[in-house]
Amino acid sequence: MEKRITLKDVAEKLGVSQNTVSVALRGGSGVSQELREQIVTVAGDMGYSSRRISTKASILICSTAENFGDTYFFSDLYRLLCAKIKARGGNTVTINLDASLSPGEIDQVIYKNDICAIILLGDSDKQLVTHFAGTKIPVICCSFFYPDVPTDVVIEDNFAGTYLLMKHLYEHNYRKIGFIGNPNRYFSFFERYMYFKSACEHYALPVDPDICIADLPLDEPIALENMVARLRHLPYIPEAFLCADNRTAVLTIKALEEIGYSIPADIAVTGFDNNDLSRLSTPAVTTIDTMIDLQAETVATQLWRKINAGSADSVDCKRICLPVHLVSGDSVDLEHRLSAE
Repeated sequence: MEKRITLKDVAEKLGVSQNTVSVALRGGSGVSQELREQIVTVAGDMGYSSRRISTKASILICSTAENFGDTYFFSDLYRLLCAKIKARGGNTVTINLDASLSPGEIDQVIYKNDICAIILLGDSDKQLVTHFAGTKIPVICCSFFYPDVPTDVVIEDNFAGTYLLMKHLYEHNYRKIGFIGNPNRYFSFFERYMYFKSACEHYALPVDPDICIADLPLDEPIALENMVARLRHLPYIPEAFLCADNRTAVLTIKALEEIGYSIPADIAVTGFDNNDLSRLSTPAVTTIDTMIDLQAETVATQLWRKINAGSADSVDCKRICLPVHLVSGDSVDLEHRLSAE
């Protein structure tokens, strides 16, 4: 029977400690890139299984209390990420970014838990992301990124999603379209707002700021009565609203009905991020499925690739944009006719 290669065997071959080999193979800090690459190469040549390299990987997941508790998107993504990591034999450690931990305190969490990769779930402060990138541990940003900070990124294709919604509305004769959602709340909202304006230009439609509500509060979700008030103050109600997410879309539908409009007979409403909320709404919301299970699987796959390679090199960072598709609901009138104007 062939002898099973152990960490001790690899360590003795290289003349280093078992702990050094363990840290290097799991992507931990404190090992030079040159030595890490040497250890990975020798371990592979000796037949040390890459599966065993990553079976006890500890992954740090950082996010805000709002995202951890967000039943509309991020909490589902968090649950799926934990399941994908567990299925690969890893374990997760979480940090609530609202706790305002100092960089030193975060580094202690990384050190004490022997963290070998980091997931930033949803928008995070740029200084913090820059600090994580400087740890030389693989970092993946989910649904956001900073172009000038070298991290891996997994994000839904907001360009394609927004374009599909606008194409759907345009092909069903909607011409006066407004946007609802604060682009400063999430990076994904910013992309969707910018692509909304771009799509309007593509279809030669006016971008009327008077029928766009792009300054919703950042600190808490807007209440129904506040949305009703905002809609009442618009100079006119457009033919359709493209909303930044499903929660905003459902709230907009309720607010419009509150002031006497029928959806979709009088006005169409679309959302983003397909979930139970859009399906259980009355009417069901036309939305974009952002393939949340695929997002979680892609994050886990990319993490394990980086962990097993022992690579946190900025040159190796990948920005992965995942496909989306339109889910047609009852909130858009497919028989809508062009206005007489």
